[in-house]
Amino acid sequence: MPVPQRGDEAGLFGRHVRKCEKLVESMEHSFMEILWEHRKRYPLMEPQDYGKLIFQSVYGPEHMITDVQEVRAYMAEEFSHMAQDALPKVPEDIGNGLCRFPLCACPSAEAAELLADLFVLTAGQDDVIDGGKNHTGLIKRDAALRQGGVTDGGKKLTGLIKRDAALEQGSVSNAEKKSRLSEELQGKLEQVKTLGIPGMEAWVQQWKEKGYPAVHHSRAYREAYHPHYRLLRKEYAVYFPVLWEIYQLAMEGKRDIVKEHVVLSRKQEAVSGQEQEAASGRKQEAASGQEQEAASGRKQEAASGQEQGTASGQEQTEKRGSRHKGPVIVGMDGRCGSGKTSLAELIAGIFPCNVVHTDDFYLPMEEREENWTEIPGGNMDFARLHSEILIPARSGDEVLYRPYCCQEGAYGEALRLAPCPLLVVEGSYSHYPLLAEAYDLKVFLTCSQEVQKRRLQEREGSYFTMFEKRWIPMEENYFHHFDVEAGSDLVVRTG
Repeated sequence: MPVPQRGDEAGLFGRHVRKCEKLVESMEHSFMEILWEHRKRYPLMEPQDYGKLIFQSVYGPEHMITDVQEVRAYMAEEFSHMAQDALPKVPEDIGNGLCRFPLCACPSAEAAELLADLFVLTAGQDDVIDGGKNHTGLIKRDAALRQGGVTDGGKKLTGLIKRDAALEQGSVSNAEKKSRLSEELQGKLEQVKTLGIPGMEAWVQQWKEKGYPAVHHSRAYREAYHPHYRLLRKEYAVYFPVLWEIYQLAMEGKRDIVKEHVVLSRKQEAVSGQEQEAASGRKQEAASGQEQEAASGRKQEAASGQEQGTASGQEQTEKRGSRHKGPVIVGMDGRCGSGKTSLAELIAGIFPCNVVHTDDFYLPMEEREENWTEIPGGNMDFARLHSEILIPARSGDEVLYRPYCCQEGAYGEALRLAPCPLLVVEGSYSHYPLLAEAYDLKVFLTCSQEVQKRRLQEREGSYFTMFEKRWIPMEENYFHHFDVEAGSDLVVRTG
């Protein structure tokens, strides 16, 4: 598969990220299925290649990380000399929430640099390489930083990357963890023996006598398949095109999102005390005024916003052409159950980022039109989201807003978001025309009806009936009315 450019819908970096769907589906494969797939794809695999696959699946890439700068330098060197016929062109599942991500899938050296960063983050994620038993689907950035092992200037990684150090803060002891990983290794070795690979049992015995060290690919494998890849957690691979777009936007706008390394760039730009006080004062005044006028003005503003949005939606031809010096703002829309919230959390774990959920901006029932279920987005307070979130964020100001809770029928306590280089507005209806013009990148997540139903039934339980009767039809009406999917910059199919 050639490395596609934007607009090429056939590959990993096309507008429609179809290859990601296959990787998501492969998350449920057993390791035996993975072994058979690799044997079929690489018939010249030797015993040590199977051993390497098993070792990577059990232990992940942590043994490969010692110095951040060395990782990036080696990645750049390998990328520049990579064989042009290197295969495969898409990520390969290796089990335990991990995959092999090919360097040749990177469209540029800068993309390979991002890959190096994600590789280091993968090495530090114990929840991924713990046999897949504690897989959470998101990265705790602050927790990683508290390990204290990553410092600027390429100093040695002593806390973030070393899993044993992180384990001391958990409920599982080092000895227990090592024992469990050893059992997993033995179990997978027993599985590979059933394939009848010539020389496999003898090689495993020799490997055991050496203490099961890290393994290199065989010479035959290297010469035949030119392996150039890095181990990533699957979510990083699935959403790499989205992460790459954000990375590029940050660099194009000279925003301080990624400096020496994504792990090192957690520090948000400091705002002076005067600026903080001024921003706080402005927001408090604005919030007070909005509360006083909410009952009388919001309903009219929402209706006006819908009329304006319909007109502006027909004229959206300039998506991201003009650059600005404010933060990168990403709008993430899509079908319920497609993974919007999980992706937003994933992004916030990689980049310094604020996340706002459209679920906090529903209109109170008394302020909705009588036929609100028939109006595309008729349940949403677009005017408030636009004025309280997008306008101040675009200006680099502090954001102050009160989430609305439908269950309680009331506004919660005010939330403050300090200025940040990246803002993600996540949730259904986030690409509504009144809002869409503020985004640098519009991402649309989707999945099949069958997958959506299964996910929502698991997530919502008995409440799924309400989704099926009301919320899904309302979403589909909105998507169709504004042609939301076609107007997005990236479309990611998650199942």
